Amino acid sequence: MLCIVTPTITKKSKSKVTVVEGNVLYLVCEAEGFPSPNVTWKKNGKVLQENINKTDFIVDDTSENNAGKYECEASNSVGTVSYTVEVTIKGKVTTSMKNCFLAYFTVPNKIV
Repeated sequence: MLCIVTPTITKKSKSKVTVVEGNVLYLVCEAEGFPSPNVTWKKNGKVLQENINKTDFIVDDTSENNAGKYECEASNSVGTVSYTVEVTIKGKVTTSMKNCFLAYFTVPNKIV
């Protein structure tokens, strides 16, 4: 006799993730159940990736467009479970921005 088991998410990312623009966004979602759950990644409600075996979601070169609310949903014939991750993309610090920062906060020597 086979036991039918509702999916459970066994490994997941933090609820809030911040990535520097241009770096890798790596979200984890591992699920168990019987029959094997189908894992679906959504962003702001739109399906991005759906698979039984591939449970991680990866963006190699992030941009501002990758910011948003991501949802991992694991489902099989007996149930569905999900969790969400809020992704924030932080702008790169460019050389000109560093120089501007240094110029603004550097105080010239003062002779009294």
